[in-house]
Amino acid sequence: MKEEVHNLLAREPFDPFRIKLINGDAYDVSHPMSAALLERSVFITMNDGEWVEFRYNRIASLESLLQF
Repeated sequence: MKEEVHNLLAREPFDPFRIKLINGDAYDVSHPMSAALLERSVFITMNDGEWVEFRYNRIASLESLLQF
């Protein structure tokens, strides 16, 4: 899953996406600089400036936020 998140962040042009966790929580990534990838976890910045961290094995799915 780390590679999939990395590929979405590196995509040119960047397309915003949503990370859904297995517990039902979801986090939108609207800019590639709003995420930091570590070896076993990812940090996502929230709109209020706070950060959330979760392990890759907690990710259930990755979804595009683009409307087609």
